[in-house]
Amino acid sequence: MRLATKEEIENFLHEFRRYWDGNIVPRRDARNENTLTELGLTIRQRAEEVRQLKYKDYSEGPFVDYGSENEEWWEFGKMVNNQEVYIKIKVYTSDSGARKGKCMSFHFPDEDKPIRYPYKTRRG
Repeated sequence: MRLATKEEIENFLHEFRRYWDGNIVPRRDARNENTLTELGLTIRQRAEEVRQLKYKDYSEGPFVDYGSENEEWWEFGKMVNNQEVYIKIKVYTSDSGARKGKCMSFHFPDEDKPIRYPYKTRRG
């Protein structure tokens, strides 16, 4: 797997913020909504956490989206209310040809897959 550069990540995040309307597309297992409830966040606060992603929050990607070879998703992670959250986002072209951003996941990470942060330095 190739590590995205800081510039590639910042360019992607800029594009994502430009096209994202703040909506989350929850997974069927309701992890997104349960995480929101457990963190005590409103939908607006969750959207703001996603909008504030930085290159240092990058974990992995881009990956080719399963449903469309022309779309890619990226993985991020960040601390929200002292708890780590996994965030998966992408920018895509809708059927009408418009560019859109999508937040596909905002939930606690899976226990068997810790979030890696290649651009964060650990203190202590």
